[in-house]
Amino acid sequence: MVTPEREFSHGVQGRLEVRYRKVWGTVCDDLFNIKSAKVACRQLGLTGGSSLGNTTASGTGFIWMDNLSCKGHEPSLEKCRFNGWGKENCSH
Repeated sequence: MVTPEREFSHGVQGRLEVRYRKVWGTVCDDLFNIKSAKVACRQLGLTGGSSLGNTTASGTGFIWMDNLSCKGHEPSLEKCRFNGWGKENCSH
């Protein structure tokens, strides 16, 4: 499950978080691009998508996904290539 942090009048934007084993954590911005953003938006039932880079507020807690690389057609972020759950070299 993924969730945006907040909603603005022009759409939804914010830090991308995922829930894994009943614990919420963040997605590192390493390799994150528009294709990954489109998969995240599709998973949320939204259309479009763009990457904000690391311009949103820092998260806390677990970093669940790092080096996330989607091709754009995947039905969910967990179907994209990444280091593995919790295997990361990012920081908040």
